Amino acid sequence: MKTVQEHKNVQCTMSDVQWKNVKLGNCLSIGNGCDYKHLKEGDIPVFGTGGIMTYVDKYLYDGETVCIGRKGTINHPMYHIGKIWTVDTLFYTHSFVDVIPKFIYYAFCNIDWSKYNEATGVPSLSKETIYKIEIPVPDLSAQRRIAAILSSADKVIASTQKLIAKYKQMKQGMMEELFNEQCTMNNVQWRKVRLGEVGEIISGGTPSTTNETFWDGDVLFVTPLDLGRKNKIDSTLRTISELGVKNSSANKIKAHSLAISTRAPIGLMSIVNQDFTTNQGCKSIQFYDSYDSEFFYYYLSYNVEKIQRYGQGTTFMEISKTDFSNLEFTVPDLSAQRRIAAILSGIDAKIAAEEKVLEKYEKVKKGLLERLLEE
Repeated sequence: MKTVQEHKNVQCTMSDVQWKNVKLGNCLSIGNGCDYKHLKEGDIPVFGTGGIMTYVDKYLYDGETVCIGRKGTINHPMYHIGKIWTVDTLFYTHSFVDVIPKFIYYAFCNIDWSKYNEATGVPSLSKETIYKIEIPVPDLSAQRRIAAILSSADKVIASTQKLIAKYKQMKQGMMEELFNEQCTMNNVQWRKVRLGEVGEIISGGTPSTTNETFWDGDVLFVTPLDLGRKNKIDSTLRTISELGVKNSSANKIKAHSLAISTRAPIGLMSIVNQDFTTNQGCKSIQFYDSYDSEFFYYYLSYNVEKIQRYGQGTTFMEISKTDFSNLEFTVPDLSAQRRIAAILSGIDAKIAAEEKVLEKYEKVKKGLLERLLEE
């Protein structure tokens, strides 16, 4: 990986660099953001602590700047070059002395800003506190080399994020096409079915929490916290014992069934690859032979709002087993279900592969930050 090699090279070429501790107040100035609502629409970005909010016709600052939250999100530094307006919860920096802004940005990324939080409620920072923070700073030449290497890592991360977003957009478009009843895939015929007709609907149950012998066994115990993270799961946050299954309302469910949260939050779902049980907040579909679990994962995920509309309750929303079983959908035959599932799972595989690459690059960048910004 290129950035790793660059890291090794820079460690060698920077071994003789002299560092000194500098207070931020001695190397930059901080500007206050302010309200933008009196401004007209334009092409100048307005930044809040979460990023770009809108565009206006005037600017507070023009040039390179590093922004940091004054209130709310205080641990998300942002770099910008060009005209900018910031809201009153976001500081911007200017008038840099013997430091380059991009180096300051990466130095800000390496600071644990939570240590400087001045509020007990909403996190807050003040100019005075920021000015007193000391950071190690090398000469300008070394700052440029460090910023160039970290910028190169950021470019790789950004391009990977764009590719993931492209695949996700492609998947959404494919779902809109494939789940259209007018889909012309080999003249497939669609027919209406109730969920209770496609498989056995199994409600969840929870063993006694006071009996330790009911827990930490070999049976997966699925809760809403386990669902929605991946389309297929092999592990859960908790497990129960066979004794826990026997002595409770928990029902054992066969592998490759679809578990769905039917108590708020409603509609989280995953296929469980091993035999499992679920708690009261979930229901599972153990599919009959004419129906494909992977197809229904994608199809019900796409139609999740229809499921959520059947939630009832005052304390929390929940779908009863009867209502869940009676939910009606229009689906194609088994062969078409499998072809549709194969197309969508192929895109998901590409997304998962790129997400692993992204995770790897982010770890590399974190390592670079820690090593390159040490004295």
